[in-house]
Amino acid sequence: MLLKTEHKCQAFVLAELLMVLSIIGILITGFLFISADVFSNQRLEIAAGELLSDLRKVRYLAISEREKHGLEFDFDKREYVIYKKGEEKVILQTKKLESGIKYGETTLGGNKASFSSEGTANSGSIYLSNNARTLKIVIFGATGRIRLEEVEDDD
Repeated sequence: MLLKTEHKCQAFVLAELLMVLSIIGILITGFLFISADVFSNQRLEIAAGELLSDLRKVRYLAISEREKHGLEFDFDKREYVIYKKGEEKVILQTKKLESGIKYGETTLGGNKASFSSEGTANSGSIYLSNNARTLKIVIFGATGRIRLEEVEDDD
């Protein structure tokens, strides 16, 4: 008695492999577009948080050292300097915005946000934006309070 064994070839066909690779390619492309927006928004939030922190630090330094301190913005270079203004202006630090983030309009009445030794400041707003979002840092002059806000689209 002979037993017959059948051998079936179980291999992938080239067309199946190409189909799987194309589906993986489409998924990866979609992920890259989604992650680019997420990372761009994350960089914007980090830049706004750092600027907010620097403004609060400058206010604290002005009060604790009893001397005028401030930030001076260079909108073209996308940077700002932290300075102390005693008898002379002393630059304490220079910071630059990350790529993809830019200053929008400001309502500071110039390019400086300065704090007196009492903690009061010049009132105004500083706008930071990327391609998708805009954030606004508001400085309340009489109290020196600083707040971060999301700017809603007018669409």
